[in-house]
Amino acid sequence: MPEELIKDIANFFVVGLNYKKTDASLRGKFAINPTQYQILLDKGKESPSASFFILSTCNRTEIFGFGNSSEELGKFLCSATEGSFSDFEEMSYSFQGRAAITHLFKVASGIDSQILGDYEVTAQIKMAVKQSKASGLMNNFLERLVNEVFACTKLIRTNTAFSSGTVSVSFAAIQLIKEKFAQEELGKILLIGAGKIGSNTAKNILHYIPRANLTIVNRTNDRAINLAASTGATTVDFDSRSLAVNEAQVIIVATQATEPVLTATDLDTVQGPKLLIDLSVPCNIDKDVLSVVDMELIGVDELSKVNDQTLLNRKSEIPKVMAQIDFNMNLFYEWYEQRLDAKKLKRLKTHLQQLTTEVATETLGTSSIQKTVNGMAKKLKSENTAGCFYLQALNEYISTNTN
Repeated sequence: MPEELIKDIANFFVVGLNYKKTDASLRGKFAINPTQYQILLDKGKESPSASFFILSTCNRTEIFGFGNSSEELGKFLCSATEGSFSDFEEMSYSFQGRAAITHLFKVASGIDSQILGDYEVTAQIKMAVKQSKASGLMNNFLERLVNEVFACTKLIRTNTAFSSGTVSVSFAAIQLIKEKFAQEELGKILLIGAGKIGSNTAKNILHYIPRANLTIVNRTNDRAINLAASTGATTVDFDSRSLAVNEAQVIIVATQATEPVLTATDLDTVQGPKLLIDLSVPCNIDKDVLSVVDMELIGVDELSKVNDQTLLNRKSEIPKVMAQIDFNMNLFYEWYEQRLDAKKLKRLKTHLQQLTTEVATETLGTSSIQKTVNGMAKKLKSENTAGCFYLQALNEYISTNTN
């Protein structure tokens, strides 16, 4: 990361890749897990001017922050990923300045989500920002920007129907199960993973398939037990999951492992056809499971191809969402311009103080300087003048002190 950077909009970038140009297996190579994020945060703390946060979800991996170029930030991001920068460069995109700000608003609002209007991304951004802030890597510009973004998403939820209805990857998984199996034909469901996505999936099963025979497995058994208690499920210890894997008719994997937690070797005593649903990025079900007879494997990309009335309703709300985004972006730009004006006025005052000669009395110099600065502040606010700023101020100051 650079040692010296002016925190100017022109230095603000977003660099990343998402579902639009990559599949889940490729995105998995650039997914940032908590350990990798901490590595990047520690690297960032080595530079006094570093300011960034990283968003890594099943749909995207992006870094938002300050740099000398998008390439610099991309290389920094890839220094902690399994994938190489050369591969990343082929599939990635970047935005600079105001375009980067617009992109952040769209991502946070759900307009850029794989499932339109998916608001889980807002919570994921908040978590990413929290981690960067705890490491001292959120400057005033970036902190003010994300606060305006969060204010915008709250207003969108309150004033539009953009996120009405239930459409998410975990919900789509339940809809798929209901399409594949009649309620009376559905056998055991095994859920591996009791984190955020696993928890949402278990709750959706409880709500939409209330008679489901659900078993939950998690590496940390206490978390599985707690989730099971709230959803009426049973649990199996992670190391003893083999029998549950082979008995289940549906297996849903929602973990954050770096390697697959379900492979063909786990399916050694298969009892009938199985539907395997992988909600993880990187993929946590090895594709070698397809070598086993009667296995159907569905990943997040397939689940995201939802086309129902809920999505049609959300699409009709996009103009309202964009209007809200424009409003909050303008509020941020007003704050930014006011900061620039304050810096200009401070520099002006310093320059005029240097011009004050020893002949003039201290009172005359101070009052004349302040009068000139106040006059320029009014002009900056009303006229947004920039190019002739110092010449105007200097002329006014000289006129005031020579008449």
